[in-house]
Amino acid sequence: SLSLVLLLLGFYLNFNSTIKIIYLVFGLGSLGLAGYLANRQFPQETQGESAFSREFFMFIGSLLLLISGLHLTFETSKPVINKLIGTNYAPGNIDTYNKVQAVLAILITIMMGVSQFLLYKKNILDVFWGKIMRSIIIAAGLTLLAGLIFKEFNNPQYILLCFASGFTVIANADYIIRYLRKNLKMAGASLAHIGFGMIILGAVISAGHKKFISQNANRINLESLNPDFKNNENIMLHRGDTVPMYKYYLSYQGDTLIGNVAHYRVDYFTLNNGRLEKAFTLYPKLIMNERMGNSPEPATKHFIDKDIFTHVTYVDVEKLKRKKNNEQPQY
Repeated sequence: SLSLVLLLLGFYLNFNSTIKIIYLVFGLGSLGLAGYLANRQFPQETQGESAFSREFFMFIGSLLLLISGLHLTFETSKPVINKLIGTNYAPGNIDTYNKVQAVLAILITIMMGVSQFLLYKKNILDVFWGKIMRSIIIAAGLTLLAGLIFKEFNNPQYILLCFASGFTVIANADYIIRYLRKNLKMAGASLAHIGFGMIILGAVISAGHKKFISQNANRINLESLNPDFKNNENIMLHRGDTVPMYKYYLSYQGDTLIGNVAHYRVDYFTLNNGRLEKAFTLYPKLIMNERMGNSPEPATKHFIDKDIFTHVTYVDVEKLKRKKNNEQPQY
């Protein structure tokens, strides 16, 4: 299983050529060695039965969850590790992190979909495929339909995640209907798999439809100030100014510092008959931590068909500290 993961990571991720070769060689070598040892250890007539069983797939799924947890823990704990043992691990690349977790999520959700239909110890391949084929066809059809309806849904990573999570939801629901409808007390595992699949599916749908509405229309090139301030993802707000953004007009009204948390007030307006009317107000935050770095906390406006997230990309921290010392009034 680990060999298969390494192979997928080697093909899938955009590493430099040396690391990619190491992944592929180690993955192929360990996979070949595993196959050779399995062929020597098990007789030919029972070779497929020992690996093609529910307990084996449960073991593989648990191993994948462990790998995912270790990867997540290491990547998110780098600042703490650096402080504790004096290392200098650079913060991980978000895109690479997402790709690793996406590969693992695809494999885990597929395992959750197929494991319920497997018997312990012995399985017949033709019977197994007959049990899950309906779920595969429905999941593939819905994924194709989603790709045709939503044009922005063109990321291969999202498509595979959509199929895998949709498959585990449909397959486990099908299992409950076929085998457990008269004894729903035994459906705990299937319901848990459905819940996990729906969480992944919701995250995929949300990420697949993400749209940046904050387009910089200011004459100041934000990327010249800092390469991380993308002009197609950020706008500059000065206190008291009203700046257009998408179908709204934004006005930064003020800020206040409570403890180590900076609170900001941003008013959203809409244009109605030539006049600005207040639509709503958001209060994004910035949590300041000298040891771990500053962390923005977005504010969200919820609608039936969308959510609008607002977060602070950059602030003058020294100005905030002076403001705290001077105890100026809030906002």
